Amino acid sequence: MFGGSSYLSDHNGSVLKPNKNNDGVQGNPYLTEDWCKGQIENRSGIKLDVEKLRFNIVQNRVEYEFNKQVYELSIPCIRFIIQLPSEDGRVGPHLFQSGFPAVDEQNGMTFYEVVYNGKCKLLKLHKVILSEYAEPLSVNRIKRMRKISVWYVFNPAKNKVIKFNKRTEELESIFDDRKVEISEFIKSQKIRKKPTDTELEKICGFYDSIIEL
Repeated sequence: MFGGSSYLSDHNGSVLKPNKNNDGVQGNPYLTEDWCKGQIENRSGIKLDVEKLRFNIVQNRVEYEFNKQVYELSIPCIRFIIQLPSEDGRVGPHLFQSGFPAVDEQNGMTFYEVVYNGKCKLLKLHKVILSEYAEPLSVNRIKRMRKISVWYVFNPAKNKVIKFNKRTEELESIFDDRKVEISEFIKSQKIRKKPTDTELEKICGFYDSIIEL
């Protein structure tokens, strides 16, 4: 049982329907095409290990396979971990979490990948952009899905999720309650204006170490 109901039921007790494919559109709406091992967690902190899990970016839904049928796991799932392969072929856990303040088109149910998970959080929003092209020598048009990532930072002092373009001056503005310390840290660490993901995590970690909440 998960959250007091069957795995095949949503939070209202309704039986979940198998996922439907996006007919007539090239590409797929999933974070990864293959099923992956993972773990889901509900609001009560109950965790469930899942052998075949995937994330539907378009629908912002966690899906899993059971008895050769595909089902959509509805809220109350608040976070999940999915084991994804990296460029070097190694498989590692990627944390996704909802419950953040609304920003842009996102709300409290939107899942972000949590790249840095401290008091402040470095977040990556996975999105699918639908593009339409003219088919050569035809009046038909082709629709394709293209995956992109948008970066955000959750500042706990402001209780805000703020979009940024992965530049150090933006982080100085986001963490302006400790702007002087952040600026000095960036200089002392010789972090470039457009930092790597590792350097971004280092800045977030430093901010965590100097704030009091």
